[in-house]
Amino acid sequence: MAAGLNLQLKRLDTGGLFLNLSNQGLTSIPEEVFDLTDLESLDVSNNKLTSIPEAIGRLQKLERLDADGNKLTSLPQAIGSLQKLTYLYVYNNQLTEVPPGVCSLSNLEVLNVSDNKLSTLPPGVEKLQKLKRLLIHDNHLTEVPPEVCSLSNLEVLDVSNNKLSTLPPGVEKLQKLRELYINGNQLTEIPPVVCSLSNLEKLYRLGTSGNKLTSLPQAIGSLQELTMLLIDDNQLTEVPPGVCSLSNLEVLSVGNNKLSTLPPGVEKLQKLIKLVIYGNQLTEVPPEVCSLFNLEVLSVFNNKLSTLPTGVEKLQKLRELYIHGNQLTEVPPGVCSLSNLEVLNVGNNKLSTLPPGVEKLQKLKRLLIHDNQLTEVPPEVCSLSNLEVLSVSNNKLSILPPGVEKLQKLTMLLIYDNQLTEVPPGVCSLSNLEVLNIGNNKLSTLPPGVEKLQKLRELYIHGNQLTEVPPGVCSLSNLEVLDIGPNPIGCLPDDVRRLTRLKTLDVVRCQFEEFPRQVLQLKTLEKLYAGGCKLDTVPDEVGTLQHLWYLSLDHNLLRTLPSTMSHLHNLREVYLYGNKFDTFPEVLCELPAMKKLHISKNNITMLPTALHRADKLRDLDVSGNPLTYPPQDVCEQGTGAIMTFMKQQAEKDEKILQAFNRLSVKVTQTQWKPLARSLGLSSSEIESIIKASAPDDVPEQVYQTLVKWKEKEGEATTLPALQQHLRDLDFHQLAELLPQTPGEERPKHPSETDNSNKVSGSHPVVLMLNDEYGTAKGGISTIHRQMGRCLVSKGAKVYSTVLDATPQDKEDAKNDGVNLIFPTRQEGDPTPSGLNWLTWEHWGRYPNLPADVDFIVGHVHITSRAAREIKKGRLPNAKVVQVTHVIPENVIQYKEGRELSIEEVMKSILEDLEDADVIVSVGPRLYDYYKSETRDEERNKEFLPEPSDIFMNTPVKYVDTDTKVVLSIGRVKGVERLKGYDLAGKTMVKVIERLPDTIWRVCGISPDDFPESKALIEANMKRGKIHFTPLKYCTQKELCKEMSRAHVVLMLSRAEPFGLVGLEAIAAGVPVLVSHKSGLAKFLQENPDFERPIVRIEDDDDDEAAQALANRIINVLTNGKREFDAAKMLKERLLASRYWDESHSEFAKIFGLN
Repeated sequence: MAAGLNLQLKRLDTGGLFLNLSNQGLTSIPEEVFDLTDLESLDVSNNKLTSIPEAIGRLQKLERLDADGNKLTSLPQAIGSLQKLTYLYVYNNQLTEVPPGVCSLSNLEVLNVSDNKLSTLPPGVEKLQKLKRLLIHDNHLTEVPPEVCSLSNLEVLDVSNNKLSTLPPGVEKLQKLRELYINGNQLTEIPPVVCSLSNLEKLYRLGTSGNKLTSLPQAIGSLQELTMLLIDDNQLTEVPPGVCSLSNLEVLSVGNNKLSTLPPGVEKLQKLIKLVIYGNQLTEVPPEVCSLFNLEVLSVFNNKLSTLPTGVEKLQKLRELYIHGNQLTEVPPGVCSLSNLEVLNVGNNKLSTLPPGVEKLQKLKRLLIHDNQLTEVPPEVCSLSNLEVLSVSNNKLSILPPGVEKLQKLTMLLIYDNQLTEVPPGVCSLSNLEVLNIGNNKLSTLPPGVEKLQKLRELYIHGNQLTEVPPGVCSLSNLEVLDIGPNPIGCLPDDVRRLTRLKTLDVVRCQFEEFPRQVLQLKTLEKLYAGGCKLDTVPDEVGTLQHLWYLSLDHNLLRTLPSTMSHLHNLREVYLYGNKFDTFPEVLCELPAMKKLHISKNNITMLPTALHRADKLRDLDVSGNPLTYPPQDVCEQGTGAIMTFMKQQAEKDEKILQAFNRLSVKVTQTQWKPLARSLGLSSSEIESIIKASAPDDVPEQVYQTLVKWKEKEGEATTLPALQQHLRDLDFHQLAELLPQTPGEERPKHPSETDNSNKVSGSHPVVLMLNDEYGTAKGGISTIHRQMGRCLVSKGAKVYSTVLDATPQDKEDAKNDGVNLIFPTRQEGDPTPSGLNWLTWEHWGRYPNLPADVDFIVGHVHITSRAAREIKKGRLPNAKVVQVTHVIPENVIQYKEGRELSIEEVMKSILEDLEDADVIVSVGPRLYDYYKSETRDEERNKEFLPEPSDIFMNTPVKYVDTDTKVVLSIGRVKGVERLKGYDLAGKTMVKVIERLPDTIWRVCGISPDDFPESKALIEANMKRGKIHFTPLKYCTQKELCKEMSRAHVVLMLSRAEPFGLVGLEAIAAGVPVLVSHKSGLAKFLQENPDFERPIVRIEDDDDDEAAQALANRIINVLTNGKREFDAAKMLKERLLASRYWDESHSEFAKIFGLN
């Protein structure tokens, strides 16, 4: 019977039968299923079920039921008869109650009813005595029934995102509880009873950091297993004494609160390794801290300390000491006895000297004593042979100590903002120096031998008394940054062209007589600062600086710019404020990449309509100009309003000039002068037009007359006004030749709109279908937003459907010029929003869709079916553009038990694509696949996404530490082979065996999936166990922070259609390893400069594959500086290539846009 239905059963490892009917589009469970009375596991998840029949009671051997991701509004009473049921998953449905019969399931260990509409749990829940995991997050509960506290075997309780104001009495009885999630409720305090949960290991899982807590429970000391307590960023005024009884505590972080002291008894925390109390109001550090003999990190910066406690020398394991930003007048001598100290930051205090004995700190790598009142650096500092960073900036130094040449490991020397008149020659012997900043001193020269600093990448000599670029600087072949302004330098040496790697040049307020032409030889230059140099011209050759993306020419005497600047296709930021421009330089309108333009404080009265062509412009500052056009009210609304206005005016001007051209050939010799006088031209202006044209060329004379009238009238120039002039002259036939100006016709009601005869012009109307808008979540939403922005920038009117939108989403849409369309919902309507509203309920949920739509854009297979249905039912004349994001055959084969669903999914997708006018695929792999599937090259187009600004602008800095962070991104449960976690687990064992301080973070794990995700990863490790840090799904902003903390990002998917998050990681400048099987790898392989991140991911599960990958990761981690430099270079090449431009242009052409 099962064979007749094509129901393919599988055997579980236990020998029981398993039937997988998930993702089949089922609206009901086939009756034959209930004849399979030996069935032990049934998966009907992710279908369209609204109910489960009572016949489920016939499956008496059933141990596991997966019915999540459906539309269930109730469960059958018969479910209570399934006495062998151990796992019940019915989350993500529309349940308003759980039937009491569930409480009769005496063997139930896991109950997941999350993401429903429950306001309570059924009576009798206390009978579930074997229950280990109870997941009821994302419901409408206002309380947790007290009976839950009788579940003596409960290990995980997740009640997040409900409406709880407290926890039930008796929660302290849950003595086996390991994890408690109460975030996202209405709690105003950590309930004191939580402190009775003696098995709870990590209090930070309660989500208490970054709240508004003013106190902690006094009984917190009862959490004796606690090893880490993080309560930063709250409003605590004290830490309860009980914290000091947490004998296993290794990390205590209470930074950024309002603490004025620590509790007595802190000396009892004898396992404490890290103590973080920065950003508080402490006036002293308790002496007892000096008894914490295992302390390795002490961070007390940004308090009000005037001294450190006596006995600090007893902290012999201390490696890092941060005491900057206080009011210290001296560093206690005991600090110099800390023989293991590697980092000492005493900056921004009131120090006039360092203590004797500093030479004993022989392991010191970083010494930061900037922003103090030192008049000398003790000579003993020069005996710190392991020192890598020395910062003595912003003191009162007039000389450096002898012996500085002994600091042979020094890579960074910062001595700016002092009173030096010379740099000792010994500095030129520091062969490993990479950064030297001696700006804002009183130097008139540099010492001989500076050319020996061949590893120097950054040299800052600004703000001195140099009259020339010192000899030898031009021999620094690795120099990337050179800052020489302001100095009284009159010219640059010709040898500056030898700096073939120079990317940044700062010559601000140097004393050049003309633009320094030597700059034009620096073909690698990316950033040029040349403000305040009294320049009155910019040479044409500036257009040859093809890598330039930042140009600052502020506070000069410029009135024009050369037309060759239009060749600077990578120029993104331009600063021209404080010059002498009377007219806006129109060449700026031709910069395709320009995002920021500051041209304030000039004498500009009008902006050209051509400015609308700079469609990437997001930050325009024209303040301080006597602008009359655009109108002031438009300018006050900012960049978006100005660009919209200029675009509208450009279109209007084009129509007017076309009308002028048509009219000019119809006006006779006897008509044009009366017309000119009627339009307000003076006799001298008429004569000027006559002299400038051939005697009998009336059409040219009329055309110039009309152009002159337009210049005089400005915004008041309209075709109706011209018609009135013609009628006043009795030139009625001429008046009838003029069409109405666009926008001046009587607007039609939507019911009057006839789309059948509409011809798509320069302003197509596009309806984009999606459930959300914005880039916060990444993925399809990011692509959706990019496409919308692209179309708006080319002149389309764009609408986007959403199910809901955050304030940030709404702001993004407003800034992008995209109109959001929200569903209607009657007051009290309990129906949860879903994609079915767009697909099957759009008439009722979206009654206000625009009627004049030219194109509908759907996403496969999210809104592709909705696009078909809306076209068929409401917009029959609109064209359909379907955007593909997935290859089911590649993806589902790695999802165990889901292979049977491939055929149905593909059938559904191809049905949606069959009716599409255009198919747009994200990346080369999808493009190639769907071109093959549809056998239609003409309809298929490729779209390459641009990295989001938030990643391109993410500051990534490499810091050399023993701790290394490996970041994996993507969920684990159910897709461990697809995402490559089986191989990653084996690999990370090998990596951590070699580099024990490595941390593995996995971003994309929900709290209720963590134990199973952990088990899945550990199951793929043949020896040893490793710990990994689970991170929830996060926004793009949060993901940027995680990437900036990582040493390498892993994207090891076996079948990623594109891999946008990997691309964004590359754009952030982080080392990345990308599976060769991903669509992203196929894209990177098209350019040899981009291939570096690609690694081969084999399907073999043997140690050889894992070892090869581990070796690659270890190589990245142990060569961090080199790898980060390579990642930075890859980022620069990727962004400079502007690979996305061509595909975005082709995408716009689909909609008739150029």
